[in-house]
Amino acid sequence: MAHKPPAAFEGHSLSIAAGGVVLFRTALYLRAQPDSHAGSFYGNAIADWTGTVLIVLATKRLYEVGSLESNKPPQDKRTGACPLVSTR
Repeated sequence: MAHKPPAAFEGHSLSIAAGGVVLFRTALYLRAQPDSHAGSFYGNAIADWTGTVLIVLATKRLYEVGSLESNKPPQDKRTGACPLVSTR
């Protein structure tokens, strides 16, 4: 029988996992020498994963197809399609 995760984790599991990676890399960075190869690696990894977390959260906030609580993409009244590039 499959275990169903709590409702709070269902919509944010990717955000929580990526945030956990950022925290883990930050802990490793604090233990490393900032001017060493490992310190540079962890610093760059923190920047990359922080960007990932921000992209995930922004995408979740802006447009998530089928979600009741997210914003709906604008639709062209003539075609009913979502425009990729505004022609106005």
